[in-house]
Amino acid sequence: MGWLKNTISEIFSSLGTPKSEGPRRPSPPHTPETVILPRDKHPISRRNIDPDALKVLYRLLNHGYKAYLVGGSVRDLLLSRKPKDFDVATDASPKDIRRLFANSVIIGRRFKIVHIRFRNNKIIEVTTFRKKGEEDESRPGLPTMRDNTFGTPKEDAFRRDLTINGLFYSVKDYTIIDYVGGLEDLENKIIRMIGDPRTRITEDPVRIIRAIRHAARIGFTIDPEIRQAVGELRHNLTHCSPARFHEELVKELKGGYSRETLRLFKEYGILEVLFPEMHKAVDEKAVIAESFYSCLGLLDAMTRSGREFSIPFLFSVPMIPVVTALIRTQVRESESKPDIPRLIGVFLTQALSRVGVSKRTIDSMRHLLFLNWKMLEMFEHGHISSSLRHKAYFSEAFDLLAIATKASGAFPGAPWPPGPDGFEPLKRFIHAPRKKRRRGPRGKRDNIAAAD
Repeated sequence: MGWLKNTISEIFSSLGTPKSEGPRRPSPPHTPETVILPRDKHPISRRNIDPDALKVLYRLLNHGYKAYLVGGSVRDLLLSRKPKDFDVATDASPKDIRRLFANSVIIGRRFKIVHIRFRNNKIIEVTTFRKKGEEDESRPGLPTMRDNTFGTPKEDAFRRDLTINGLFYSVKDYTIIDYVGGLEDLENKIIRMIGDPRTRITEDPVRIIRAIRHAARIGFTIDPEIRQAVGELRHNLTHCSPARFHEELVKELKGGYSRETLRLFKEYGILEVLFPEMHKAVDEKAVIAESFYSCLGLLDAMTRSGREFSIPFLFSVPMIPVVTALIRTQVRESESKPDIPRLIGVFLTQALSRVGVSKRTIDSMRHLLFLNWKMLEMFEHGHISSSLRHKAYFSEAFDLLAIATKASGAFPGAPWPPGPDGFEPLKRFIHAPRKKRRRGPRGKRDNIAAAD
């Protein structure tokens, strides 16, 4: 990042604008100066850009359209990180883009987006520059309902959520274009919204989750103005569609930084809004909180190693300590044997009611967590019955068990994440059920002894 610090200093001194001395600067009351970094002032090379994304960019340019690499890919390339996706913004309309690329499809009702499909299920997302129109004005506390007004590159930059995601890269002249002050915030390592945080969060409360996600993933601090706005407006999240929460949470759990994300959820009061039952358990018992964050950290290590998991598995991991504590309490306090599968299902339905988890996913989670509980009980007695291998959910439940036992400190010296063959120390506990010794009638020897 040394190159960036020197470049920013040069740019702001040439503009006559004092450089920020720290991350605690308020959102500017005026439009920031547009900054254009030439090729010799930044480290982005076409060698680090996906070849299919370059094909899209150059085809648009060759047909007379403007086209830029935008968003998180530019941010990650500047931070010397490998981008997960490469998104493109252009002045071509969705229909124009569709005509240029036979391997494309137009999606979306609220705002038309073009997905250009390549081999191995790769998708390059292309959007038309957009701006905020009169039809975008929303009711207080509710997200914007329509978003279909095309605009210029600068207007498009100001529609984005965060300054560090408002950077454009041009393959035409290899420059970086910054309309929103994102380069300075990259240098200061701060997450800051474009415009007034209260207004932007009121327009779409899900921006709270996105700001926290980026802070967790790249280790930046969150602007104090965002923190204050979240404290005032976090309950606006209840106005959003549960399906949107589901989509965002899947990204968090798959992204490899779920531990830090949910820690920030707890710190900013988001966990209480989205998962009140989980928040209560984590808040009241330190042992559950410790296990909760440990399980998420172990999941992150597995996803960063390249493992992919089903959605029921991903949502089950943070539930392990809470569900385990719930079952043990019921077993201890109930006079009769409790119906554990039903107990788990009722709890999951209540705990996940605000985040759009389907009944089918909850049913799969119930099977996973119940089988995990059975194996955890067996493990505490020194063995796991090999007959459980025939259960439909055994493989994923065994991965849950590996996380649960590792989080409890059962295998402190074992390497993590597990290799391709699974968690070897835990596999040693799996063996066939012990056969009970057959005995003859009381007071008599068995038939063989009698024959002698």
